[in-house]
Amino acid sequence: MSKVSEAIQELQKAMAEEGVNPENGLPLDLFEFNVSLLPFVNVDLLIQNDSGQILLSWRDDRHYGTGWQIPGGIIRMMETIDDRIQKTAQREIGCEVSYEAEPMAIKENIIRNHRKELENQLERAHNIALLYNCRVPNGFVIDNGGKSKTEEGYLRWFDKFPDNLLECHKLLLKDERFKKWA
Repeated sequence: MSKVSEAIQELQKAMAEEGVNPENGLPLDLFEFNVSLLPFVNVDLLIQNDSGQILLSWRDDRHYGTGWQIPGGIIRMMETIDDRIQKTAQREIGCEVSYEAEPMAIKENIIRNHRKELENQLERAHNIALLYNCRVPNGFVIDNGGKSKTEEGYLRWFDKFPDNLLECHKLLLKDERFKKWA
């Protein structure tokens, strides 16, 4: 048996002992190791209001940098796309959304540039995003809960994608379907 096989068996044993269930998410260290081995799939929510504005969230982290992002979330093991869309909407904006059944875009993000904050450059370096066209319920009002404009998760409506949109979303600016926000 190889050292890798032995290590995997030990990891499985430790996960069982600690009650780790991938259907409920993974501990951060295990998640970050996992996403350095395989691409991950996430849903991105292009949330619009009745005025055609888009809702973006502020992000500042070691994986994607600092700037405005399209809210999104990684699909967990055995979780449906619908479940992840609604859980992400609840977590990031505080309510469920309606959305079109088919994604409006599928985008692949591969980060090849060096990220000085990361020891493992493969960590979260490859994902496939399913972008869904979403709508908030009538009467939706942003509740930033006292967050400042530069605090992670701060929400704001935009008529156009801002200049400081995260790099992983800038691919959309080249797509005709998104020109009205470019």
